[in-house]
Amino acid sequence: MKNNILTLLLILFGMAALAQRNSNNAIFTITVKANRIATDTKAYLLYQFEGQKYIDSATLITGNFKFTGHTSQPVNATLVFDDSGQGISAIFKRKASGADALRFYIHPGNIVIIADQNIADAKFLLSTINKDNYILQQRLKNIYRQQILISQKLMAETDTLRLKAEERTDDSLKDARVPILKAFIVQHPQSYISLVALQDYERYLSGKDNYALSIAHAKEIERMLAGLSANQRSTVLGKQMVYELASMKTLKVGAAAPDFTQPDVDGKPVRLSQLKGKYVLLDFWASWCGPCRQNNPAIVQIYHDFKGRNFTILGISLDEKTGKANWLKAIKDDGLEWLHVSDLKHWDNEVVKLYGVQAIPESILITPDGRIAAKGLSPDELRTKLKELLPPVK
Repeated sequence: MKNNILTLLLILFGMAALAQRNSNNAIFTITVKANRIATDTKAYLLYQFEGQKYIDSATLITGNFKFTGHTSQPVNATLVFDDSGQGISAIFKRKASGADALRFYIHPGNIVIIADQNIADAKFLLSTINKDNYILQQRLKNIYRQQILISQKLMAETDTLRLKAEERTDDSLKDARVPILKAFIVQHPQSYISLVALQDYERYLSGKDNYALSIAHAKEIERMLAGLSANQRSTVLGKQMVYELASMKTLKVGAAAPDFTQPDVDGKPVRLSQLKGKYVLLDFWASWCGPCRQNNPAIVQIYHDFKGRNFTILGISLDEKTGKANWLKAIKDDGLEWLHVSDLKHWDNEVVKLYGVQAIPESILITPDGRIAAKGLSPDELRTKLKELLPPVK
């Protein structure tokens, strides 16, 4: 199920992680030269940065749409044309295939886009990143189309046998992307998109390894990362990948769990080390994560069964700022009585990056002296592990 969620995220948002954190923002300017576009057409720019969603709009002036903003690193964005006059809310209600949309990167500097009748078929006059991304996306286009169809079938299918067959097809499509990604990375060592493709390949390998990248696969990613230019390795994404690879070596069972502080539901800081002396389950989840919510009843039962035996849970949410109400409602609706924290930055959550979490739900069990006891436990595996570690109260 983690694989399915990750696939959908990659398809909907492109292959990169969402916006990378950096305080020194620079100006970006987007000019969309629109040919043969109705004069009453409106353009919408949508992107996300540090858990905050942004929606900007522009009207057609002398054949151009223009947007400006601030970012210091490439950020995934979507550009949508609306000639219906119904507004962005109506566009959101359409199926993904029904909206005229272009997925691309905003970044410091000038971005010039040439659009004919459809923004989805636009070309980039200025922006090396987006030109490179276009090359890679064209190579992956047919696979993406099939993945979208399979994802739709997976969400609608109820027959177990047919569901397994669709999942096998989905896995084969993921496999088919690998040689395309690797070839692009080798051919474009100076490109930021190669870094994005390498991150995508790393996630693929991590999924194969049950979200705990093997030593051999980690070494392969390290070698490929070293083959990219120093400029790309020094970007926020490049540094993040270096850190995550290092974390895989240090955040193993038996290693010290890094301490952190995040605000709770009332905005008060909670430090992991405050819970020292107990077994602590770090439960990475989000209100929008279906599999997480499905796991919650079993986690609640485990909490009640073991909370009197030196065990507690610290929930870490990947919700975003605009989703705080949903986060609080999910806690109440699911009966999650333990401590909850979040910086409300979605996948840019600092603890997510600190622990190298790549998919949710994810769990990390920490010993009373602050060491990692186990990772990636299902509810059944967690119960078995706690029975081993915590004797019944006499």
